[in-house]
Amino acid sequence: MFRGNSTKERGPSSKDHHFNTVSRRCFQRFILLFVAPLALLMKTTAAAFALSFASALAVDSTQFFTFDSAGVQGHVQFIYRFKEDTFVGADINAALDVTSATWDVLAKSNANCTGPIQEFKWHIHTVWANPPTATMQSSAALGDCSLAKAGNHYDPLFACGPNSEHATHPKCKPITPTYKCTPASYKADPKTCEKGDLSGKFGTMKNVNNHIQGSWFDAHFPDPSEVTPSWNVMLHAVCAGGDTPRFVCAAA
Repeated sequence: MFRGNSTKERGPSSKDHHFNTVSRRCFQRFILLFVAPLALLMKTTAAAFALSFASALAVDSTQFFTFDSAGVQGHVQFIYRFKEDTFVGADINAALDVTSATWDVLAKSNANCTGPIQEFKWHIHTVWANPPTATMQSSAALGDCSLAKAGNHYDPLFACGPNSEHATHPKCKPITPTYKCTPASYKADPKTCEKGDLSGKFGTMKNVNNHIQGSWFDAHFPDPSEVTPSWNVMLHAVCAGGDTPRFVCAAA
């Protein structure tokens, strides 16, 4: 008697399940290690290119530095202004919420920084060496805002403050001890200030009821053609004893 072959359907084996799990994990690692960094690089490079292009066309353009680290949320915004094909400066706007700021973590890193911080120094820094995350966040805090990861102040004209990007350059050695950047000195002579020393130019940011709000205009702000993808805005906590540790930073 002739009997045909059985065609009972076979379910997935443990080997198939293992292969699928390994494949999924490899794909996730590929996204995290290669696609995410490439996407962030494209994002920051495109932003810098767009600003340079806007500068060439002499049209207003905007740059956002979004904070989302150590409980600090909000942004600092640069609006580059042109008038009749000439760059005339930038509007600077800050809107930050520090209601959920991790003051306890800051205090553990610096004992002089206790309780809610009321003032912050702020600057444009020149390095961004933080690896991107799967969520593409471009903000950081404390150790991830270190000199190695976030650089020092943008200072193309060698005003040479103690935290200038050229602080170790021989040209700065005789200048640094006498560096003094205040709103008054900046108004009298813009070259007395590093271009990135925003708190020197305009004063510290103030925490009022857990919010930082402010608007300024800088007629001598860096031209958008000077912007690089590694620019970031740094907030230093102003603490007891004159300490000003790096607290949070954000790239555009």
